[in-house]
Amino acid sequence: MAINFPDSPSNGDTHTANGVVYTYNSTSTLWDTISGGGGSSVTVSDTAPTSPSDGDQWFDSTDGSLSVYYNDGSSSQWISASGPAGAAGVDGTNGTNGTDGTDGTDGTDGTSGSATSYANLAAFPSSGNTAGDLSFAADTKAVYIWDGTEWDRISSGGDETPRLTTTPSTTHNLNSDGSTSTITIAAEDPEGFPITYSHDTNPSSPNQVTSITDSGGVFTLTPSTTSAHAGNFALRLKASDGVHITSHAITVSLSFQTNFTFDTSLSMINTNYTATNKLEATTSTSNAQDATSEQIGKMGKGYLEYKVIAVGNYPMIGVGSGQSGVDLGYNNGNAVYIYVNGDKYSGAVGTSLFSGLLPVNSIVMVAYDTVAEEVWLGYNGTWASGKDPTAGQSGFSCGGAPATHGFKPALTSGSSTSGTTQLEIISHTQGAQYTIPSGWELA
Repeated sequence: MAINFPDSPSNGDTHTANGVVYTYNSTSTLWDTISGGGGSSVTVSDTAPTSPSDGDQWFDSTDGSLSVYYNDGSSSQWISASGPAGAAGVDGTNGTNGTDGTDGTDGTDGTSGSATSYANLAAFPSSGNTAGDLSFAADTKAVYIWDGTEWDRISSGGDETPRLTTTPSTTHNLNSDGSTSTITIAAEDPEGFPITYSHDTNPSSPNQVTSITDSGGVFTLTPSTTSAHAGNFALRLKASDGVHITSHAITVSLSFQTNFTFDTSLSMINTNYTATNKLEATTSTSNAQDATSEQIGKMGKGYLEYKVIAVGNYPMIGVGSGQSGVDLGYNNGNAVYIYVNGDKYSGAVGTSLFSGLLPVNSIVMVAYDTVAEEVWLGYNGTWASGKDPTAGQSGFSCGGAPATHGFKPALTSGSSTSGTTQLEIISHTQGAQYTIPSGWELA
């Protein structure tokens, strides 16, 4: 039942309702109850009452606690009054589960601290390995680590580099007909470790070759057959003992030569030997008794070598220029020849170059420059004195406008008596037998 208290009470005013006496406390602005037997009053407020008496009670409206003002004989203070614990309340509804966090990345497995021992490197497993695996070769007492692809030897203590026992040339000419060629390198390790071979190139993918493969230090090169790929690249062959590498650099060249053919319908050119880059001809000093190829060599600086297979009557071997059908015989200044006696002939003028020339199996070297319209002559690896293209010396002048018409291989005779000579343009059938001068290419 609601109680109606007087309006605007003063401190100490009393009010009786329902048998209970209330006293107004102006400090707390509350009506306090008064116990009929001199008991305590109960004050309801959010702060402790002022000037309390022993036994007074205070109900804290902020937290719902009840305290009694108590004198223990030496001092008075508010003492919390707690009744027996109530029954446990009903469990509240479970809260919503939180979102799972993202799984962390697994850590990398640590490298095993011990190595598996094998008799030798050949016994090491080539599959089923994990990067970082260690193995020990008992024969060489060496530790290896698997790098994910292969076993690499771990260096410990002093170690010498491999020594080359077979060193290839620093230059190599590829075959322009598409056939493969090989380069061999071999090395040994002073400590007895096995040698492995590898290679790299500059540029990394040269178009002069379609593949380079290795089999125990024998490298097989397959050339391009595309003429636009003519040129050079650097090849580095490498021998490794697993720790140190010894390398050897090679300049690899690809050039495309002319395949020279000869018209066997001409009576002087015989059919029993004549073929591509091969010629058998019966010649003399009679007019037009010269045998020339059906093709000119490449323009610019060209090089070719003749091998003498059979010697006719005073043969003259060289190159000539001029329009098709022009006589390039003994007296013509549109050709440069080496005569059987070692003289150079261009026209009817001879100049001594060599002696005892043109026996069977001898090799005649010819270099030409269509721009300079000059020809250089050599024999069995030696260039004519004062006319050495490798030394930058000028050659012999040749008529016939080589800058326009180019040069053709040519054979004639210095005798009025016919003789049959066989020539193989060996530079074009088997490759140059001597070093091609720098800046020149096969004709």
